[in-house]
Amino acid sequence: MGLDCDPRQLAYLTDKANVPILGHAYDLSMFIDNSFEVVFSVGCLMHLPSPIHPSVEHTWQMAVAEMARVSRRYVILGEYWAEEEEPVEGKHWEGCLWRRPYDVPGFSLLKRESIEPFDTDVLFTVWKTKTIL
Repeated sequence: MGLDCDPRQLAYLTDKANVPILGHAYDLSMFIDNSFEVVFSVGCLMHLPSPIHPSVEHTWQMAVAEMARVSRRYVILGEYWAEEEEPVEGKHWEGCLWRRPYDVPGFSLLKRESIEPFDTDVLFTVWKTKTIL
């Protein structure tokens, strides 16, 4: 299953086993609680704002909360990681890309590491629910 807010990106899901869904990471209301064994996100949360910005309506924390809600066992994130939130500098993404200390409320961290061929700043974190249903 693939979820994206851009219909053009969903057009790339041509394999008949994939189910493209138009939507947003911060609103997974089309799924009931514990719908999936694993929820996986790479390069999404790093683009979502934080509540530190006064005009922000939807935040990365909202997206993580929704991912945790629909996951029965695991949440896997591949995002730019940092101990403190900081912008990623670059001429094309000023104010649009962030390194953060991501966490998944109600889940415990199993593993955190970088994986080739991804940028070394991208850490994959695997979170496991504290209560297996």
